[in-house]
Amino acid sequence: MTGTRQNPSAAGDFANGRSILLLSWLFALACGGSDPDTPRVSGTWLGQDIDDGAWEFQLSGSQSVSGTYVLTYAGDATALSDDVSGNYDHPAVSLDFQVRWFADLIQSCDFRGTMAESGETIGGTVTCSGDGDDWSSALDLRREQ
Repeated sequence: MTGTRQNPSAAGDFANGRSILLLSWLFALACGGSDPDTPRVSGTWLGQDIDDGAWEFQLSGSQSVSGTYVLTYAGDATALSDDVSGNYDHPAVSLDFQVRWFADLIQSCDFRGTMAESGETIGGTVTCSGDGDDWSSALDLRREQ
């Protein structure tokens, strides 16, 4: 009587393949692998505050964020700018920076926002404080196309 015999290595190959897939997934998770559907924070972001200040953030990174900002006001010939650092833990975006308003007034500022599912907007608030003067404004950023 002739019968079919299953190749014992074939069953082992299937189990090994599943093990490799599981180990790859765990490795990516342990190394901070991100969901491919998570919107990226890198890029140029534009917004306007309640005092008609035009903000531009140039951001790079994925979880640890760095970059620059430029703040300009209509009719003002000067632009304020400096470095930015922060974190992105989707959907939360947090940025820290300083604004030198005048030679003697430097404020510590932060932006706290929430990235939209589309990845095209970040709704948030910018807050600056220092030297006894505090300021806060809604600041909704949109990705420059």
